Amino acid sequence: MHILIPTAEIYPYAKVGGMGDMVAALSRHLSKLGHDVRIVLPYYRNIKNLNLDHQIFLNNFKVNLPFKTINCRVLEYLETDSGVILYFIDYPEYFDREGIYNDRQKDYPDNPERFIFFSYAALLLTKHFDFHVDVLHGHDWPTGLIMPLLKCGIKWSAQIEEVKTVFTIHNLAYQGNYPLSYFKSIGLPESFLHHQDGLEFFGQISFLKAGIAYADHITTVSITYAREIQTDAGGCGLQGLLQKRKESITGILNGIDESIWNPLTDSYLTNHYDISTIEQKKLCKQDLQQKMGLHPDLNIPLIGGISRLVFQKGFDIVASALVDLLAENIQFALLGTGDDQIESQLTEISKHYSNFKFYNGYSEHLAHLIIAGCDIFIVPSRYEPCGLTQLYSLKYGTIPVVHATGGLEDSVNNIKDSTGNGIKFSPLTPYNLKIAILKAVELYQDDRDRWKKIMINGMKENHNWDYQILQYHNLYRSLTRIMHP
Repeated sequence: MHILIPTAEIYPYAKVGGMGDMVAALSRHLSKLGHDVRIVLPYYRNIKNLNLDHQIFLNNFKVNLPFKTINCRVLEYLETDSGVILYFIDYPEYFDREGIYNDRQKDYPDNPERFIFFSYAALLLTKHFDFHVDVLHGHDWPTGLIMPLLKCGIKWSAQIEEVKTVFTIHNLAYQGNYPLSYFKSIGLPESFLHHQDGLEFFGQISFLKAGIAYADHITTVSITYAREIQTDAGGCGLQGLLQKRKESITGILNGIDESIWNPLTDSYLTNHYDISTIEQKKLCKQDLQQKMGLHPDLNIPLIGGISRLVFQKGFDIVASALVDLLAENIQFALLGTGDDQIESQLTEISKHYSNFKFYNGYSEHLAHLIIAGCDIFIVPSRYEPCGLTQLYSLKYGTIPVVHATGGLEDSVNNIKDSTGNGIKFSPLTPYNLKIAILKAVELYQDDRDRWKKIMINGMKENHNWDYQILQYHNLYRSLTRIMHP
């Protein structure tokens, strides 16, 4: 099959969160199955700075938007190891910036225009293809407008006249909601605005709603999250539309890319291990303690966390629980950036407790070291569509302690005797988080043989993309009726 994936993120070229990892793994594993996979991505400044070898100029073309005409160019890049082809849409006025969506302080005010343009450019690019696209698979609000644009009567190209569309919701809370006045800038007929399936959403327009309403099929990144978003508690105002479309919604848990996340081959680690050499994991703990400035002690329980510090991720709850926890004989290593208030709380706590270290920022190297070097890994999200860090921690034999929601509920099984792979708790409160962590700490301190069995349980599990990719493959086949790659 010929599969086109327009996206705002794909690792390692552009990544803000888990969507970048998922799109990367999805595209490369689809290619392994024999599909022809093409990615369309804005040519951000950081991609330009990568100075990729062998990227070639494809063509210039004109994009006639309702509010302006833009002349842009397209660069083509072939990933020789995966066979995936990437098309970079180059328009410096919109994409030659420090960030993808924001400058860290606030969203770019012209984001609606940027992603209206990107939607048009992705569709017009298909005129230059010498094949018909079978499936177009968009991701989250930046590509949501593509779905109604394909169904509004505009003749984009013969190459996508019969295309089937899939739209993945990575996080329902990020909706791309903008003033109603932007509707005219999209170029859709008025009939696409004011009704349950229309773009209007509580007096604004919603790019995410556009994708949900007009895609042929919707996926989310876990089975539990697919259910949660259809409820009043988890639907973020879109539960009515999602309930209406429930027969076209599939939850598929993300996998992990074992070429990047594997303790036996991890390029960021000095010391490597697997189940047969699990004792070597303590050397990663030693490296992490040294890197973070923690007291070198292989017997003390070391707890880690990696996250964007936003309300969803629950690290305000962590901050509230920390003072009590740090009175115990434990160590903490946290990595993250985001909300100023949460950053300030964690920074202040780190000044008063030598057993708590907080790296305010992001480091891929340190992220891998925390996953490998910690004994316990916390994911206290208020909601979590899928979550990847708990899957990484399982692969590395680091016991996850998670709030029971979304993909965390699906992937973590409570420890019982020598079965299970982690600890789940609910509801999310500082007290419940503290009790769950101390439960893990107690097991670590009192029964190392049982602890090792729990570590191995997680490491044995298969969270790679082998199974998940077949679910996408079969979904595409059911939509297109094409039975071969």
